[in-house]
Amino acid sequence: MYRDFKLPIYPQRSSEMMFSCRGCTPEEYRLDQAILDVHLERLGAGTVLRVGEAKAIFDRAFHKLDPADYSKAAYERDGRVMVPVSYLRLYFGEDLPDDGQGYADLGAICAERGLAFTYDAETGLAIAMPKPGRPITREEDAGFLARMAHAFRDPMMPEPRYNASEATRKVIASSSFSDEYKSFEDKDYINLYSPTILLTRDKAGSKVIYIAHERSLFHDWREVSTVTVLLRSTDGGERYEEIATLENARWATLFEVEGVIYLAGTLIEPQQTVVMARLEPDGSLSSRVLEGPHTDTCPNEMLVHNGRVYLPTYPYLMSAPVGSDLLDSASWTYSNNIREFVTKKWFLRETGAETVENFWPLENNILIGPGGRLQVIMRLEIQPNNGYALLMNLSEDGKQLSFEESTNGLVEMPTTVSKFQVRYDQRSGLYLAMPSYPSIPMPFPSRASAPVAGHRNVLCLAASPDLINWKVIDILLCDREVMNAVSSARAHGFQYVMWDWDGDDLLYVVREAVGYTKDYHDGMFVTLYRLKDYLPLVKERYAAEEFWKNPNRKKSEERAAWLA
Repeated sequence: MYRDFKLPIYPQRSSEMMFSCRGCTPEEYRLDQAILDVHLERLGAGTVLRVGEAKAIFDRAFHKLDPADYSKAAYERDGRVMVPVSYLRLYFGEDLPDDGQGYADLGAICAERGLAFTYDAETGLAIAMPKPGRPITREEDAGFLARMAHAFRDPMMPEPRYNASEATRKVIASSSFSDEYKSFEDKDYINLYSPTILLTRDKAGSKVIYIAHERSLFHDWREVSTVTVLLRSTDGGERYEEIATLENARWATLFEVEGVIYLAGTLIEPQQTVVMARLEPDGSLSSRVLEGPHTDTCPNEMLVHNGRVYLPTYPYLMSAPVGSDLLDSASWTYSNNIREFVTKKWFLRETGAETVENFWPLENNILIGPGGRLQVIMRLEIQPNNGYALLMNLSEDGKQLSFEESTNGLVEMPTTVSKFQVRYDQRSGLYLAMPSYPSIPMPFPSRASAPVAGHRNVLCLAASPDLINWKVIDILLCDREVMNAVSSARAHGFQYVMWDWDGDDLLYVVREAVGYTKDYHDGMFVTLYRLKDYLPLVKERYAAEEFWKNPNRKKSEERAAWLA
């Protein structure tokens, strides 16, 4: 509310945020962010809107003008700036009369309350600022107006257009870094990683939600210890209790087989050793280390098919017969090693790329593909490129992985270098995924000091009929702090998403880095979002012409226009 607004504890918060990761942010973007910070200080308790936009700046963040309807934008009517009263209620802290269509005249409201109001027709900006203070004018504030206008139209900071899931945010676990940190040297702090979710029902038929995530202690940038925490909610997700922990384990996935709930994770010591835990009736975990080749788990969905359990592990995929003791090493069969045939040479040949760095396949999804075949789609860790996934076939006995013949294993996918979960949706007949949207095209200018290909500050919903041809349905989550795209990419992230159906809704759990962070990779929050009544959105937007483009595929001259 404009009356109660106080300057943040650290007016240069965004600049301080860059201090911890300045080595990865080009100098021109750090300078631009510092300029933007000065403008936001000048704005103080004011607000900036732009005609034609469905968002406004207040308290250094973007707010949707109507959290329930992303199509409601500010507009001009006979020289007046009309704004949804849903936003005016947030900003002024009181109910205001509307024009019968849910809008009100911002200039008139400011005049009634003694606020300075400016409307700049050239940029379409409307600015309300509490007095005293010099009002904004084009003659003296052209730089302010130009930079604020660019903040509204930055093509590398895309917005949701249809879904309204942001307003459903619920914090499940948090570990905010202290506002007093100017750096992370010689400090203890907690990072939260790898959330996994399972929706099930108890014996009485009541819904139960399980969420697990890592809680890692760091000191002076180095990991000291990690534990996987298991949480349970029996009231529809309103409250969660910690019921068990799995020590020295990460990258866990929750799954259920024949009414029994399991948690499969990867031990840190010995490195890359799978530990299988079973949830007992008293809420405790019984666990056992599985002997076998070194392999990793990941928080994606397990598959039960034709009497076998297939676990999303890599570089060896693990499977076991239904009904066997899943805590017994002898129950598990291992596939061939993915990394023996998924190589840099293969990638360079298939893409025509000149070079590739940090190359390895990881974090797979096991599905029933078109025609009933077992297929595996997984992330490729590749830089400076992104926008690809690996697609393979799996034999029914779980022993043999091979390239999908029609694509020779390579699929173009709207994703950065980040984990994604893919599941088949029977209602729409499509495969759905929630990858990080590649809003910063690669390769990026000054790549040596630019964000890596794994920027994760924009999350999207994508769909495919065949696991090969993908289309973005809409943006789900984006950075709301007023930052340039490169600074945002270094500081913030919505990542390692796992999701499930809850009736007509999609429920998704997120590793989230927002606010003051060390960098985008290290989660400060585990959050839960709900995409309500998802099916009409998926059907309508999939049938429409593509409107979200994949910048990875742009030609060099198109990249230049994109960044202009």
